[in-house]
Amino acid sequence: MTYSIATLLLLINFSLYAQIEHYKTYHENGALKMEHWTDVKKDIAYAEFFFSNGTLEKKGEFLHNKAQKYWVYYYDNGQLKSQGNYELGEKEGFWYTYYMNGQPKETGHYKNDLRTDYWHSFYDNGIVKSEGNYTDGHQTGIWKFQFKNGRIKNSGLYVNGKMNAFWTSYHGNGQLANEGNYIKGSRKGYWKFYYENGNLWKKGNFKNGKSADYWQFYNNNGTLESEGHFVNGERNDWWQYYNFGNISYKCQFKNNLKSGYCLRYKNEDIVKAEKYIADKKMKEWTDYRSFRKENSLSDLK
Repeated sequence: MTYSIATLLLLINFSLYAQIEHYKTYHENGALKMEHWTDVKKDIAYAEFFFSNGTLEKKGEFLHNKAQKYWVYYYDNGQLKSQGNYELGEKEGFWYTYYMNGQPKETGHYKNDLRTDYWHSFYDNGIVKSEGNYTDGHQTGIWKFQFKNGRIKNSGLYVNGKMNAFWTSYHGNGQLANEGNYIKGSRKGYWKFYYENGNLWKKGNFKNGKSADYWQFYNNNGTLESEGHFVNGERNDWWQYYNFGNISYKCQFKNNLKSGYCLRYKNEDIVKAEKYIADKKMKEWTDYRSFRKENSLSDLK
C-alpha cells in the first residue's frame, strides 16, 4: 500500500509520540473496507475508507470521533469527488466538488457547516450553472442561472433563501419565457409567459403562488385560445374557448370541473346547450324553445 507524504508523516508522528491503536475492516468480498489509526491519549485518529473494488473512497482525520481538518473523497473509479476542511464534524472554509469526468461541480465556502459567501455551480461541460451569495446557508442577493449552452436561464433577487421582487426567465434559445414578481418565494401579481418563438402564451395574476382572477391563453401563432377566471389556482365561473379567433364554446366551472352550462357555437351563433355536474354531462338542448322550458336564462349569468 502506498501513502502520501502527509500521511506518512502523520503515521510516523503517531509511532514516535503516541500510543497507537491500529485496526482494519473488510467488505464481504474480502477487500479492505477501512484502515484506522488512533492516538488513544489525544483521541486523534486517521482513517482511510475503500470501495469494494479496492479503490480509495475517502480519507482524513478525526478528533473526538468527529471529522477534522482536511478530507478528500473519491468516486469508485478513482476520480476526485470532493475535498475540504472540517472543524469537529462541520464543514468549514473552501470546498470543491467534481463530476466524475473531473470537471468542477460546485465551489464555495462553509462556515459552521452552512454555505456562506459567493458560490459557483457548473455543468459537466464546464459552463457555469448558477452563481450567487449565501448567508447562513440561505441564498441571498442577486443570483444568475444559465443553461448548459451558456445562455441565461433566469436571474433575480433572493431574500433569506426565497425568490423576491422581479424575475425574468428565458428559453434555451434566448427568447423570454416569463416575467413577474415573487414575494417570499411565491409568484404574486401580474405575470406574462411566452412560447419559444417569442409569442405570448398566457397572462394573468397570481395570489400566494396560484393563478387568480382573469387569465388569457394564446396559441403559439398568437391567436386567443381561451380566457376566464381562476380562484386559488382552479378554473371557476365562465370560461370562453376559441378556434382561429372565433368563439367555439363557453362553460361554467367550479373548482376546475364543468359545473353548470356549456354553450356551443357555430359562426358565433349558439347551436347547443349542455348541462354539467362535476364534469359529467347531464343533458343537452339543441333548440331555444326546449331549453327555455327546463331552464331559466338567469342561470346563464
